[in-house]
Amino acid sequence: MSNTSNTSQGWIKLHRKMENWEWYTDIPVKVLFLHLLLKANHAPAKWRGTTVERGELITSAAHLAEETGLSVQQVKTALKKLERTGEISRKATNEYTRIKCCNYSLYQAYDGEEQPTDNQPLTNGQPTDNQRVTTNKNNKNNNNKKNNKKRLQRKCSFDIEEIKRRAIYDDDYDI
Repeated sequence: MSNTSNTSQGWIKLHRKMENWEWYTDIPVKVLFLHLLLKANHAPAKWRGTTVERGELITSAAHLAEETGLSVQQVKTALKKLERTGEISRKATNEYTRIKCCNYSLYQAYDGEEQPTDNQPLTNGQPTDNQRVTTNKNNKNNNNKKNNKKRLQRKCSFDIEEIKRRAIYDDDYDI
C-alpha cells in the first residue's frame, strides 16, 4: 500500500499526558495509535484521485500489522477500541481503509497554531533565562555585520572603494 505523503521525514509532538491516556497500558492499542500518528498526513495529499486530509491515512489491517509487528487480529481489535473511544474514525472499502485521527490537530498543532499546554506559565521565562547561555560568537558576528551595513547605509556620502573593500570580506554585504 502506498503512503500518501513522505512520513519518513520530520517529527511528531507527544505530550507527557500520554501516560495518563486510558489506553496507555494496553500495549497493542498504544503501539497502533502512536503508529497512526506517525503515519498520518501532516498536510493534505492526493492518492489515486482522492484527497487524503491532514490527520488521515490510507492503509489496511494487514499493512498495519506488518508495519507494527502486531497480528492482524490485534490490529483489528485495537482499531475497534480506538474507534469506540473517539480517537479515530475509519471507512473501509474493498481495497483499503481510510483512518482519520480525530484529534490530530490537538496532538500535532502547526507551528503557528494554538496548542493547549499545561506548562505554558512554566516555560514562558525560559527563552530569556537561556539567552545568555545560547548566545555565541556567530550571533555576535552576524549582529556586527548587520550593524556595519546599517552604518554604511546611513552615511550621506559613500566612499565606493570602502564599500567594495567591505564587500570582498563580507559575503552578506549588498552593494
